[in-house]
Parts: sequence; structure tokens; C-alpha cells
Amino acid sequence: MRREAEAKRKADMNSLADAFEASVKRLCRPSARPRPTVQASSSVMAGTADETNNQATAVAAASEQATANVQTVASAAEELSASINEIGRQVAQSAAVAAQATERARATGTTVDGLAQAAAKINEVVSLINNIAARPTCSPSTLPLRRHAPEMQAAASRSLRRR
Repeated sequence: MRREAEAKRKADMNSLADAFEASVKRLCRPSARPRPTVQASSSVMAGTADETNNQATAVAAASEQATANVQTVASAAEELSASINEIGRQVAQSAAVAAQATERARATGTTVDGLAQAAAKINEVVSLINNIAARPTCSPSTLPLRRHAPEMQAAASRSLRRR
């Protein structure tokens, strides 16, 4: 954009210079008619100089506007870059949180597996106690087991449900 503005400015300046040169050549060219007086020539040259000055002022104003536009674009590009950097930082932070959540879920799964294994062992013990208590011939030492077997089984079931 800046190069285009500079190229336009250069072209405008060349155009002004060409117009000025053509005006001077017209004044200096010999002609068949009577030569104008010095005062008339001076007036023509002053008019040409004023026109050239006006055009140069217009070119300078256009150049300043182009420079302002370039600065605006540069500022917007800086803001965009800062936004992109912030988004990248937030994405990295989200990835870290997701990795941490995955690790915690894995640890919870391991705990649940351990609890399931413990429950299976408790169930085996309860079954063993029920088998012993259900035998028709029991020694006096197994009588308390037979009497408390239903209570033990219920307690084990409640324990499993809580977990």
C-alpha cells in the first residue's frame, strides 16, 4: 500500500513537472506573432507556478492520507497479532486442564476397580459363611455363624451398595 502511494505521488509530481516544462516551452518558443511583454510573460508564468503549487499541495495531502491509512492498517495488524497470541495461550491452558482431568478420571477408574475387587472378595466370604452355616451337622462352634449369617450377608450387601 505504501509503495502504491509513493508511486502515485511520484507520478503526480512527474505530471506536474511535465506540465510546468510545457508551459515554459510555450513561452520560450519563437512565434510569428509579436512577443508578449515581460509583464505578460511573468503573469503567465506566475499562473503556471500557482497551478503547480496547487497540484503539489493536493499530492502532499493525498500522500499524508495514504500514510495515515497505512498506520491504521499497521495498528490493526498489531491488535490482531495480540489477539492471536492470547487465543494460543488460552488453547494451551485448556489442553493442560483437559490432560489433568484425564489423569484424574484414570485414577478414579483404578479406585473403582479396586473397590469392585474388594466387593467380590467380601461376597466370597459371605458365601463361605452361608455354606458353613447351612450344613446340617454343625459343631457348637459354628452355631453363632449360623445364627448371624443373614445379618452378615445384609451388612455386606449394604456395604457394597454404599460404594
